[in-house]
Amino acid sequence: MKKCDVLITYEIKNREIENLCLIKRELERRGYSVEMCMQYATYFEVPEPIDAKVIVIPAYYRPRAKYYTASHLVKTKKIVNMRWEQIVGNAVDSKSNSLYAIKDWGKEATHISWGKDSFDTMTEEWGVSESHVRICGHVTLDYLRPQLRSFFYDKDTLFKKYNIPSDVRTHLYISSFSLAGMHSRVVKHAQTDEFSDVISQSVIATANSQKTTIEWLERILSETEDDIIIYRPHPEEKNNEQLIALQKRCPRFRVISDETVKQWIVACDKIYTWVSTSIAEIYASGKSCAILRPTEVPYDIEMTIYNGSKSIIDYDEFKKVFLSDESVPFPIEESKIRHYYDIAPDRYSFERVCDVIEEVYKDDSYCLSQPLENPFGKTVFNKYRFENAIKRYLAKSKLMNYVQKKDWFKNTKFRENLDDVFYVRDKLKKNYVSDEEIAQIIARIDKALGERR
Repeated sequence: MKKCDVLITYEIKNREIENLCLIKRELERRGYSVEMCMQYATYFEVPEPIDAKVIVIPAYYRPRAKYYTASHLVKTKKIVNMRWEQIVGNAVDSKSNSLYAIKDWGKEATHISWGKDSFDTMTEEWGVSESHVRICGHVTLDYLRPQLRSFFYDKDTLFKKYNIPSDVRTHLYISSFSLAGMHSRVVKHAQTDEFSDVISQSVIATANSQKTTIEWLERILSETEDDIIIYRPHPEEKNNEQLIALQKRCPRFRVISDETVKQWIVACDKIYTWVSTSIAEIYASGKSCAILRPTEVPYDIEMTIYNGSKSIIDYDEFKKVFLSDESVPFPIEESKIRHYYDIAPDRYSFERVCDVIEEVYKDDSYCLSQPLENPFGKTVFNKYRFENAIKRYLAKSKLMNYVQKKDWFKNTKFRENLDDVFYVRDKLKKNYVSDEEIAQIIARIDKALGERR
């Protein structure tokens, strides 16, 4: 049986892995043994459970998260929740019945907060004990500090990798049009009776804004000769025909999903977005950006950090900013950024997170009152083992793949279950990170922080 002090699980590669490698490296430097695995690794398989004293997880707001957390360990006693989604829309921001809220069953976990805003929401609105919420800042912003800047590929190396000329001005568009191509399974799980209207508003606003924004980007390229636009799609934004067609028509328009957002922020000359939380990474990089809003964003779906921000609402204004050699003033007040993201000048966020993990590891007062039992048990005749066998069959079956492709059996329970299987299969494939990749990332961190090793 594999043993370790801390098991770290992840969900989305580009959002989490580099941050978690900082945490893994620091914990190992302090003498702890650390393993990492993909959260959904137990969706199809039944691996031997790991004996770990603390598990670090990506989120803990859906009941299903308990299953994924428990399924990796012999017995789950201590949980640290990274909460990678902390900034949401106005309509669901602090509501105790929203999807993102910490429910009663999750309050005994220890939750990482990026700043005062999230801390107040968890403690005052959701009733989580202050001893189980820790303000640590956002680990991803550590990479934008001077000592870690050398972690990134320089512009020439990065652009050569993607066959992009490095001697012309590059514009980065960070898309957050997730609902435009989001799997129906994800939209369904995001909806509740109370917030269904908000999701509907989001779908409409996303589709309209994306369509007009892409039209703006194509038009500006037709009016310039050298500038290049790198369109960074949201992870859930898939198979958009408008994007595919534009990339074919215009070689100076590139849709690139690979590399982290912050890598492109560092490398590109000018930056634009819609409602992306990467606004904090842009701020931390010392650069500015323009918020493009060709369609008004309804208040309910506006991300709270964008309330009162300055945005561009017409093409002529966008063109002026695009062609200018000057950067626009940062569109969100610095005091608001600092309210959402606590940045300690003399301490990295990954160190603060490791302090919390270390405290949880040492102090048994952080133990769950009722440990989570591994759902797979020890016997072959187990409900979850049987379900995994069925899911493996569905994922590999040529017939089921054909059914999925043809979009048969709509609006049936069978189709809903089949969608779940293919969604997780594709998510696993896209986000799985090998031990070799993790070692390579940590080696780059070592090089950037060599004197601290």
